[in-house]
Amino acid sequence: MIYICKTNMPEAFRRYSVRVIASMSGYTLAVLTTTSLIRHHIVAGWPVYPLAVLPALFIIGLFWVIGKLVIDLQDDGYQQMLMVKTVLWSTGFILSLSTIWDFLVSYANMPPMPPFVISIGWIAGFGLWGAVVRWIYK
Repeated sequence: MIYICKTNMPEAFRRYSVRVIASMSGYTLAVLTTTSLIRHHIVAGWPVYPLAVLPALFIIGLFWVIGKLVIDLQDDGYQQMLMVKTVLWSTGFILSLSTIWDFLVSYANMPPMPPFVISIGWIAGFGLWGAVVRWIYK
């Protein structure tokens, strides 16, 4: 949820939007750099490990940004409640999906979940459930 185009946007959402853009810009740059350095064998051996973790730090940063928004909204209980519900629905959605997939892997010979499905699924669910929650409580 980025509210950059609204002129009367609350300060908490303005800070949130700037933080999301910074986090996702850093993530994009880290993924492109890491992918290029590793695939072209510019970096090898033990330095691959911290380099491979670098993009994950920006996703973790995004989770912090969302938590920080919930804290920043303490003066607006309604908006805070909407964000908490969005986080809970997104978390329940991705945990349910990964639980079902794990049982399919265990009992039905389904292939393991591809990389990044959980974090990307949570972020996608956050966007989806954010729209649903706001529609329900409009």
